[in-house]
Amino acid sequence: MRIMLALLLLLLSGCSKGQQNVIIDWADVVHITNTSYDGAQNSVLTDPALAGEELGTVKFKMADNVKDPSYRIKNGDATFLEKGTKLYAINGAPRWLAVKDEKAIHGYHLYYARKKSEEGYLWGYDALDKKKIQKVELYKEDRDQRKQLVRTVSEPDLTRFLSLLERSVPDDSAIISSETTDFARFHIIVYTDSPVAPGYILFRSDGQYIWAPDDQRRLPPEISGFIQ
Repeated sequence: MRIMLALLLLLLSGCSKGQQNVIIDWADVVHITNTSYDGAQNSVLTDPALAGEELGTVKFKMADNVKDPSYRIKNGDATFLEKGTKLYAINGAPRWLAVKDEKAIHGYHLYYARKKSEEGYLWGYDALDKKKIQKVELYKEDRDQRKQLVRTVSEPDLTRFLSLLERSVPDDSAIISSETTDFARFHIIVYTDSPVAPGYILFRSDGQYIWAPDDQRRLPPEISGFIQ
């Protein structure tokens, strides 16, 4: 598998001798036991105790070290993880692995090995079985990317909260600016019976509440009652 499958390569000319500089826009990937795992940016390990056996460690960090676009990814390679980072299985989730991350919710950043038939974003809210949702946690993210739990939503409030999510409407024109006085970034973590909980970003900006379950959507103003 060529690393080109995981990267967007931009070739920029400009060297005085006619050579080309290769700028690589890296995707978050780790490769172990002949399998590539993609970073699942907003997914959360529901319980840190579910981190299982150590599968191996990162042997080589590709970012800042690989300049050749034809480089073939090898076992132990990772784009962003530092050499020596331990990789853990997740009990009950065989296609997932976890690495410790003090800034991540519940202390682990997750990776997923796609099946050949799987394309695009796999954890959109619309695809969830809503009957399996047990609770929702809301976290506020600070400027250092640390997340603080601000509310746990369970019944009887859960039904109302989910109804507000369902009432959100597509709005690609909404402008989200961190310069507004009320700007805040939240994480909506949805718990089912799975060891891995999908997460979704919610922004508050200029009196609007915008989230991204699949596409960008504007939430009803009543959602503010859950995240003040």
